[in-house]
Amino acid sequence: MVEPQGVTQDLAATGGAGAEAEKGLAGRLRAFLRGRSARPDAIQMRGITPELVQEAAAATEGFSGRELAKLVASMQV
Repeated sequence: MVEPQGVTQDLAATGGAGAEAEKGLAGRLRAFLRGRSARPDAIQMRGITPELVQEAAAATEGFSGRELAKLVASMQV
């Protein structure tokens, strides 16, 4: 299975998800007062297999970013 580049990187270390998470009591208090948790929420994926991801990738080959965004928005529960 080919793994997409960049997906396995530590996003917090590279400025991605959770990059603004602050440590310590003061950091957690600042995050709470700003209305967000100090830790990013964990994403739970049930029933998603690597084979299913590969099938979806093949089916959406050539889609534009807008087309992908519309597809995903239509699937949100």
